[in-house]
Order: sequence, then C-alpha cells, then structure tokens
Amino acid sequence: MYEEEELIVVGIDPGLTRCGVAVINLKNPKVGAKRAVEFIQAQVLTTEVKFAHEDRLLQLDDKLNAFFSMFGNEDQVVVAIERPFLTKHNPNTAMGTAQVMGLVMVHSRRRNYGVELFTPPQIKTAVTGNGRADKKQIMNAVSILLGLNSKISAPPDAFDALAIAITCINRGVGVDSALSSGTQNAETEAQRIWKDATKNALKKHLRM
Repeated sequence: MYEEEELIVVGIDPGLTRCGVAVINLKNPKVGAKRAVEFIQAQVLTTEVKFAHEDRLLQLDDKLNAFFSMFGNEDQVVVAIERPFLTKHNPNTAMGTAQVMGLVMVHSRRRNYGVELFTPPQIKTAVTGNGRADKKQIMNAVSILLGLNSKISAPPDAFDALAIAITCINRGVGVDSALSSGTQNAETEAQRIWKDATKNALKKHLRM
C-alpha cells in the first residue's frame, strides 16, 4: 500500500452539528524521503438542529459521501479521526459524536481507506507540544506548520481537522506503518524529520 509519490491525509473532527473536515497532501511519503506537506482544503459540514436526530444523520451522511467522492477508490488515503473523551456529563453530545465517527469509518472503509483515531491530548501535543493547548494555540500552530498565513479563513472546527491530519503525519501512524513493510522503530525517520521541521518553523515564527 501507499507506494505512490503522494498520499492524501484526511482529518475529521466529528460532530453532528459541526463536523470539521480537512485534506493535506503528503508528497514523497516513503520512509527516509524528503517529505513535504501541502494544504488542500478545510471546511465544516453542518446540519440543522431543527430536524430530527435521524434526519440530521442522514443529512450529514449525504455531505460526507459528497466529500469523500472527491477522492477515487484507487487514491492512497488515510483518514484520521479525533476520538474525544465521552463522559456521562454530555450523553447527547457523546452519542451524536460517536454516531458521526461511525459514519466516517463506514465511508472510509467502503473505499478501502486506512482509518486512525487520536485523542485530544495526542493531537494537541503533536501540533503544539502542549497537551493542554487551547483553540487559539492550535490554530496558530497549524497556520505556521502549513504556511497558511492569511491564505484561508476557516472556523476552529476546520483547523481542528487540519490538526488531526497533521497528528497522523507527525506520529507516523497509518503512514509509516504502511510504508515500512512492518518495520518498527522507536522513532521513524519521518517522525524525526517532521519534528525537526516543526521546531524550526516555530522558532522562525518566534523570531519574527
């Protein structure tokens, strides 16, 4: 798998009212290659709260189908999804989020795409180096790492989706594991390269 020169990494921030989706193109995805990431798009898929729960799921399902249809079944795609902590204090939100995660997984596996899950602390740490980072810090870090500057104006949910995609690349999960023919290292070459690039980008930004 994933032997081409480009790999599409999709980030999903699941939610029934607002579902963030983002696409990053990873060039030269092979282990040890000089990699480059390219921002493709980031948006938020929404549903109307006035509709019944089951109708909102159907509405989002249609939008997810249209979104995933932009990729071919033969494209090399990894779908990274946030796996939020679900507690008894937010049962309705938790149920909706879990159901959306299920929809995303079905759409992904139906097209034979890889699926990876990441918790909020994993995402915050991978992008900012701080497992307790807030929304603004995540948005700033994503903008720096992808060189977005003022190129896009997207809501926080879309930036969260970009952060999830970056996490998948940073950690090498779903990317290096497929490319390295099962070879496991404490830290892959791709992870080292990405971490170095992250540090350099943040240092350069702080000097400005």
